[in-house]
Amino acid sequence: MCDFRYICLFLSKHAVLPGESGRVRLPVRLGDKVRQLLGAICLAFLLLPGRGDALGLGGFGASAGIDLTQSDSVIPSSVTGTGTSFNSARLAVGGFLNLGEIFTAKLDLVPGFDAVIESELKIYSINTEARYRFYQKNKAIGYAGGGIGIHLFRPNAGTGENNETKGSLNIPIGYQKQMSGGFGWFTEMKLVIADSQNDSSFRFSLGLVLGSF
Repeated sequence: MCDFRYICLFLSKHAVLPGESGRVRLPVRLGDKVRQLLGAICLAFLLLPGRGDALGLGGFGASAGIDLTQSDSVIPSSVTGTGTSFNSARLAVGGFLNLGEIFTAKLDLVPGFDAVIESELKIYSINTEARYRFYQKNKAIGYAGGGIGIHLFRPNAGTGENNETKGSLNIPIGYQKQMSGGFGWFTEMKLVIADSQNDSSFRFSLGLVLGSF
């Protein structure tokens, strides 16, 4: 099996994502934090010999749900003082792979792909998250985690000039329950934190998973 420590080292030095002028530039505030986080993860991964050998396909799943987006409107100060509200709900579908434990027991590496669909815009998201299983009993799992996402904004109309690539920090919280035959169901809430308020969202999903628990 490929040693993911060397892949991590290679990506930390050479990875370049397409965007304007051949590179994607994450929003400044978010980009710096993401780069620091990736650097810390890669360094820790390289300093833990043998843990990368545990990676492998531990399961996969598919989901569907709704993506609630924020607006610029402010809740009246008489209610909460300040805040934001949700003004739209979009269809979200996706899938993920569980690649097994990293760093320590109960911490899983879970890359995934999501598509958010609305009438005039489609958003394709590539996510890499770490999920910690804080509860595991009676064929059920409760997990919480964090990770990063790259989001490709593709308006339905236009020639591609309005296409954008943006980044986010993701915070998933979920619950899985195993059924017979290796199948299970899960529900998840994910907070997507982007540099812009309008690009941030709450995502609620329900789906099926196949693999070990």
